Amino acid sequence: MNKEKAKEAEMVRGTLMVLQRRCGKERCRCAKGELHSTWVLSYSVKGKTHMLCLRQQDLARVKAALRRYHKAQTELERAALSGIKALREEISREKRQKRASR
Repeated sequence: MNKEKAKEAEMVRGTLMVLQRRCGKERCRCAKGELHSTWVLSYSVKGKTHMLCLRQQDLARVKAALRRYHKAQTELERAALSGIKALREEISREKRQKRASR
């Protein structure tokens, strides 16, 4: 798979956030209240939160990867609920058949 197709298929889990902060330099614009902003992807692994700083050129790619993740998650949830429904119907049907055969 080439790099472009790999990017199109990529999925990421997490939340896009903007962090704002002061750098600490006295003469910087942030000292007057205009804070520095950085886009980050916040995600957790084994209960621990991690943040990945993103470049401006990464934003569109990460947003698309997040959309693919959410779409796949929705489809998986739909399939799981469909499986539960089928199992419930099968159990109900077998119970009715068992009662009818008595």
